[in-house]
Amino acid sequence: MTVHPQGGMSSSQPFHSDDWLDFNMQQTGHGNRYDQVHPSIERDWVLKPEKPVLDGEPRYENHPPFNELGDGVHMDNDDCRRAAYASVFSGACGVTYGCHAVWQMASDRTVPINRPLGTWRESLHLPGARQYGLLRRLMDTLPFGDLLPAHELASSESEGDWMPVRALATVGHEMVAVYIPHGRPVSVSVVGE
Repeated sequence: MTVHPQGGMSSSQPFHSDDWLDFNMQQTGHGNRYDQVHPSIERDWVLKPEKPVLDGEPRYENHPPFNELGDGVHMDNDDCRRAAYASVFSGACGVTYGCHAVWQMASDRTVPINRPLGTWRESLHLPGARQYGLLRRLMDTLPFGDLLPAHELASSESEGDWMPVRALATVGHEMVAVYIPHGRPVSVSVVGE
């Protein structure tokens, strides 16, 4: 059991120590920068008692970002994919996929909220939903329960950039998985034998 928080917040802020809260849920949001996802997930990840962290509302496909100005600007499948990987590679136990037209069931019979692109039916097969499935398949091939965030193992010429590299490692450091959001060269440091 958990609770869905407001944007940019976590269920941990008021409820972490409550016995009924089984896992924390965050809403990393429809406008947060990618470099804000890791510190947000990590804040809950290190709390005691230990509880899983779910990113219950990252960037939604075809959603207008709240922190950017301009009509007609919407997040696409690339934005959604990067937010999902940033969450999972920062220690989240999972993420939820969302689409702006689907959550509101946008149709020609409803009053649209905040400029959806198309109807919910037209949006069911957007590329972001498929990409979330690929993330799930990737994580199923890894020893997911043994993975820990290990960002210190990977670095890039763009460190400090708005799309930082993220790494996961097993407890015994027998394997490292690195997420590279920008296609630039990355260095991976392997800790001694």
